[in-house]
Amino acid sequence: MIQGDFRKKLLSMIESKKEELESLKQKKMAIQSQIRAIEEDLGELATSLAVHDRLMGISKDLTDKFDSIQTQRFTVADYCFQLMKEGGGNARVLDLMRNLKERDMLSKDYKIAYTTVLKALQRDNRFEKADKGIFRLVPDRKETK
Repeated sequence: MIQGDFRKKLLSMIESKKEELESLKQKKMAIQSQIRAIEEDLGELATSLAVHDRLMGISKDLTDKFDSIQTQRFTVADYCFQLMKEGGGNARVLDLMRNLKERDMLSKDYKIAYTTVLKALQRDNRFEKADKGIFRLVPDRKETK
C-alpha cells in the first residue's frame, strides 16, 4: 500500500514536470520568434538610417556604428556549423535537424526538414561526410566558409 502511494506521487510529479517543460518550450518558441522579428526590424531601421545619412551627405563615421548593428542573416549551414563546433565537430543530420526544428527554423514536415539540412551540409565546404547520416567539420576550414 505504501509503495503504491509513493509510486503514484512520483508519477504525479513526473506528469507535472512534463507539463511545466512543455509550457516553457512553448514560451521559448514565442520569445525566439519575437527576438527574430525585433532583430530584423533593428537591421532594417539601421540600414535605412545609414542610407539616409549617406544620401544627405552626413559623415560616414556617424553611420558606421549603425551598420554594425545590422543582424547577420544565418543560413542553415551556419547554424549547423555552430552546433557542430560546440558539440565537438561531428553530428548526425537527424540531431541537427531536430535542433533546428526546435528553434522553429525548419519546415514542420520531417522529410523537407531533413533534406534541407542534408543538402546544406553537402553543399558547404566546411563539412564532410563521416558516415551514413553523419557529418564532421573539415579541420582546416573551421573558421571560414
